[in-house]
Amino acid sequence: MTQGKTVTHKMLSIVGEVDNHTLLQVPLGTPIKDCLTQAKMKSGEMAVLLGGHMMGRILTDSGDIDGAVVTKTLGNLLVLPRNHELVRRGTTSIQGIKRQALSACIQCQMCTDLCPRFLIGHLVKPHEVMHHAFKENSLGDDAFIRDFGSAVNCCDCGICELFACPMELSPRRMNGYFKEKLRERGLTIEKGRDPRVHPMIAHRRIPTHRLIARINLQAYEGQKPRECGQLSPTLVRIPLKMHIGSPARPIVAVVDVVALGQPIG
Repeated sequence: MTQGKTVTHKMLSIVGEVDNHTLLQVPLGTPIKDCLTQAKMKSGEMAVLLGGHMMGRILTDSGDIDGAVVTKTLGNLLVLPRNHELVRRGTTSIQGIKRQALSACIQCQMCTDLCPRFLIGHLVKPHEVMHHAFKENSLGDDAFIRDFGSAVNCCDCGICELFACPMELSPRRMNGYFKEKLRERGLTIEKGRDPRVHPMIAHRRIPTHRLIARINLQAYEGQKPRECGQLSPTLVRIPLKMHIGSPARPIVAVVDVVALGQPIG
């Protein structure tokens, strides 16, 4: 940004169930499957986590993996067995998560107490979102904002579901679900403009080694790329939406010849 250069390539680390822990420089739009081939993904039923282990997007279907490409926000691929805990929890349907919330949430408030956003003073109360989930279809707009409005302040870090909850529920995905419902209703939530740090913030920090153990990633702790290289694919597919907001509008057409760094949208 300071040099005014266009973003055309990414440095991408590939770790987990691969033979070559690799750091690759690849053009935007490079197919994920080409990167996995370069890293020699192990055989068997595997899932690919695009991004970090807390907030990344999990792909299990071979068609989805074949269709995924490197975007300007992607920095890591983590290959996991398909039966791994992170994969199971990340692919549970939202209806399944809602049923779990209704039947198993004990309202211990741990999801809220350990929420980083809550600790720095923002209005985020995932335990209340879980508690009120059963009323979703019976609320008017004002009541909907009252019971689910705090979901908009969630940053999707995953601490609530991957570390805090003793019942292994998914407050983060419930927050995400109700964020979408608020958007569908066209409801605007006023953001808090004067956050105050919680007095217990220093006592609710989460040790990294305990987090790693909780999400069962000890087998991959300390993995580092053993080689660095470049990948020049024969084909790239560049999405028109790799950012917050509306998709870009294409300014080139099929069969146009474009050069490296040339705007296409």
